Amino acid sequence: MMNGIGSKWLERLHSPVTLYVAGAAVLTMIPLILASWYIVDRTFGMSAGESVLSGKRAQVASLGAQLTPLRGMAGEISATRTAIDSFYANRVPTSYSQLTGSVGEVATMSGVRLSQVTYEQGAPGSDLVEVSMDAGVNGNYRQVMRFVNGLERDRLFYVIRAVSFAGQQGGSVNLRVRMSTWMKPGDAMRYPVESTAANAAALVVQQAGPQPGVR
Repeated sequence: MMNGIGSKWLERLHSPVTLYVAGAAVLTMIPLILASWYIVDRTFGMSAGESVLSGKRAQVASLGAQLTPLRGMAGEISATRTAIDSFYANRVPTSYSQLTGSVGEVATMSGVRLSQVTYEQGAPGSDLVEVSMDAGVNGNYRQVMRFVNGLERDRLFYVIRAVSFAGQQGGSVNLRVRMSTWMKPGDAMRYPVESTAANAAALVVQQAGPQPGVR
């Protein structure tokens, strides 16, 4: 009995109608499965793309924030270069005679007398050479202060390194003033170091006459 029933089911499964129905069902399911995969892939693909795009936008915003301080830097660099060129052209002496004349003029206007003037030229650098000057300064307190202040305000650039007390005579004081200025290497090398002695002597001679001063 059971064998008969089984045989009938096997015959039905292998019948053309059964196979046709099964094939139609499979063909019907394939588009649904493909559509489902497309929707899932599209959804997750868009999410991943939006995530990447969001990350890129954040990076661009971060770079923009980092570059903000650099905006306008080209103009600042240009202004700095102009200031440096102006400093070299107007405040850096081009010869020892110019340096001697400048210091002598300040001394004459302040009323002090200079003595024992010496120069010392430093090692040449890539841009400037330091020139040190040591001088004896004689005058009253007001004259000496006018001399020091005059050097600091002079068109040429001076830095007062040291001021030391060397004695007093009546109402006048004797000081040793050490100062520095700078020259371009080409200008400094044009004049041998020993030639500075002649400039120092000329500066003392320039100060030998009566001083107008401020009493």
